[in-house]
Amino acid sequence: MSMAKVRHLLHGIVRLNMRGTSPERFLNLCTLAGLNVWQVKKEQENLLFYMEIRDFKRCAPLARKAGVRLHIVEKRGLPVFLWRNRKRKGWAISFVLFFLLLLFLAQFVWEIDWSGNRRYTESELNHYLQTLQIEEGIPKKRISCARLEEELRESFEDITWVSVRLHGTRLFIRLRESEVPVRQEVESGETCDLTAVSDARITSVVVRSGIPLVQAGDTVEKGQLLVSGTVPITDDGGEEISSYRVRADADIYGIRERVGRKELPLWREMRTETGKKRYGIALEAGTHTFYWKIPEFYDMIEHTFDMAERWGFFRRSRRMKPAWTIRTEYRKLRLPLDFYLPLSVGWSEYRETSVCEKRYTEPELAALSAAFQKETEEKLIEKGVHIMASDGRILINGGVCHFEVRLQTEEPIQVVTQGEQQRNEHNRDND
Repeated sequence: MSMAKVRHLLHGIVRLNMRGTSPERFLNLCTLAGLNVWQVKKEQENLLFYMEIRDFKRCAPLARKAGVRLHIVEKRGLPVFLWRNRKRKGWAISFVLFFLLLLFLAQFVWEIDWSGNRRYTESELNHYLQTLQIEEGIPKKRISCARLEEELRESFEDITWVSVRLHGTRLFIRLRESEVPVRQEVESGETCDLTAVSDARITSVVVRSGIPLVQAGDTVEKGQLLVSGTVPITDDGGEEISSYRVRADADIYGIRERVGRKELPLWREMRTETGKKRYGIALEAGTHTFYWKIPEFYDMIEHTFDMAERWGFFRRSRRMKPAWTIRTEYRKLRLPLDFYLPLSVGWSEYRETSVCEKRYTEPELAALSAAFQKETEEKLIEKGVHIMASDGRILINGGVCHFEVRLQTEEPIQVVTQGEQQRNEHNRDND
């Protein structure tokens, strides 16, 4: 709708029928007086045109001067509606209550919009917001944008930049994630050792702080000490006379074995579409969803027979009711200026399906095993792990299929741990 039509509806318009000997003179006088006239149409000897109500009140002297008579054919617009319903108090009360309801809903957040997140899904981030008691429906006054930005940066180390702003009933959160994986660190000044996270064969050792206890080519076990944070102090004869603790820091790479497993039932439920479709409307309000399937003639006949059977008029042979797959596209109700409402309306498509059980074939199991192997490898590659070898296996035990992926990887194998002396001191403090 154009702005001119909106203005006309707000001010109110009238459609006039003009009769007289000098209609052209009247139109010229209206133009000179600044009165807007549009959609002029000749009907027999009369002229039909539109004019705003406020201009119509000013054109009476011009009509007398031009010798024409004006007759109102139609009146439209907000002033006309209010005048016709001036004695209907229910309309006025409903109108006021509607805007009061909109004003009340405007004090809450009904939409959380994320952007820039690649490593974290929206469900993970929304779950974190719920731990901060921030979710859809929260009052806007309880949200501090600056505090939320600080909380996100502190809780997610690989998020380098956050922007939070409120606009209308929407909460916009913009993220920027670090491209470099975050290294495991301890607090500044805290001493520690480095131990092996798993059994591995060392390929490279680069020590920046601490005493290395392994070298390239060594085979280590899980939990074995790799770099000690205890630095000895020796005398001129090489004997240890004392020691002090430091924070061990090193990059130790090794070749290790990883195993990924997944179970899958050999029999699965297959749904085949019959081609029959129905349509309906869905309404989503918060956590509640309401579906209404538009009935057809066949559905009404079936409902009639069901009711007659329930009342005991006759008995039909039992048949399995058809299963329906529902696909709904929701659209959140909104007003201009990002004013979102806590309601979503959707158009649902119901597809009738027949349900049966089917066993996986060998080619299907091989394809699923290859997909699981590829998924496992991609997750490790995203973490910066170098895959040297990969082998996928399929094991069938009864009615269950086991997928197993064995990988040989080269990756950092050190993990930060407290030294024995520091652990003893920590335990004494707790006691």
